[in-house]
Amino acid sequence: MRREIEIGLNDLEGEMNAEDYTKEGFRHLKGKQYPEALEDFNHAVALAPDNAKTYFNRSLVYDAMGRSRERFDDLKRAIVLDPKNGLVQHNIGCFYANAGEFDQALVHLMAADRLGAPEAAQNLKIVHEMMADGHTQKTFKAFQRVVSFKDMAKIHRSYPLLREPNFIKKVELMVAQTPPGDRAAMEQ
Repeated sequence: MRREIEIGLNDLEGEMNAEDYTKEGFRHLKGKQYPEALEDFNHAVALAPDNAKTYFNRSLVYDAMGRSRERFDDLKRAIVLDPKNGLVQHNIGCFYANAGEFDQALVHLMAADRLGAPEAAQNLKIVHEMMADGHTQKTFKAFQRVVSFKDMAKIHRSYPLLREPNFIKKVELMVAQTPPGDRAAMEQ
């Protein structure tokens, strides 16, 4: 009885728990209010630092904000806390694939596929095919300098171009024809 009263008083005082901050974070994320969403998810992480979902949720905001290093750090932390979370395995696998680090992508996408994560099998097939076609991190990075990728969906839509004959030569030619100032900006 005493515990129920304490919970009720906390609610009246306006104290929020990790779940409340997560709900607010998703509301802000959906509304593209990224700084507010990040603040909400930071509170959720602070209140539930051993919960993989709080780190994964915050990684979504970092992704929307284009802060890939922070996104990657949160995904790595989430994997340490819950290595059997297929969604986290899938997302870190896509992150590696997006960076052209296909060996690491395979490890995580295979785990995600075993754990039943949606779309993991499809993305795993794409990475296998890219590796079989001889694409390396170097060629993939060159392609990214010409066409910016944000996620695996864009890779999938662009995939027929990657199978085109002389693809690597075409990318190198496009990069070479880019003015030096623009090339430096693309590599940042």
